[in-house]
Amino acid sequence: MRALYGNQIFLDNLRSSETSFESTSEIIDVTTPMNFLVNDSGQLKLHEGVKKSGIMGFCDPCPGERKQLYVEYVNAGNQHKVWVGDYEELLIPQGTHMI
Repeated sequence: MRALYGNQIFLDNLRSSETSFESTSEIIDVTTPMNFLVNDSGQLKLHEGVKKSGIMGFCDPCPGERKQLYVEYVNAGNQHKVWVGDYEELLIPQGTHMI
């Protein structure tokens, strides 16, 4: 449904409160590139140790800052929210790592 990548501090604010995302130059919307990574079975896997800014369609919106990826998705009618660090594995829907 939605994927954002960038400054870890800004994205952590989405986790700690129910506030909506406010546009900042330190976060980019990567929903479209993430949708292209979903396989025919509806699964998505990002491997551990691979920096997210190197994924096609991503870039580094805040050089020198800690980054993470925030993903909102629906599986079996349930909405989920996931945060993963820049080099952490992401497996959706099974085995999802919650931080």
